[in-house]
Amino acid sequence: MSAEPFTHATDADDLVALGERLVHEFAGVVPAGYVLQCLSRCRDRLVESGLRCGLVPATEAAVRVSLAAAGMVRATG
Repeated sequence: MSAEPFTHATDADDLVALGERLVHEFAGVVPAGYVLQCLSRCRDRLVESGLRCGLVPATEAAVRVSLAAAGMVRATG
């Protein structure tokens, strides 16, 4: 089974939905601008590292770790 290649349109739509979901989830705890900035930074780092498949779930995981590391939210697991 081969992995699906990076597709900008699909990933862009999925990243917008991810941003909306995370902003809603952390509303009242983390400022929306901080969540979106974190999402953008994490996504950029993953793309720069060469990740192309599974970008959205990897970005979500990275954002959650980054927010937890910054002390903005409790780590879950």
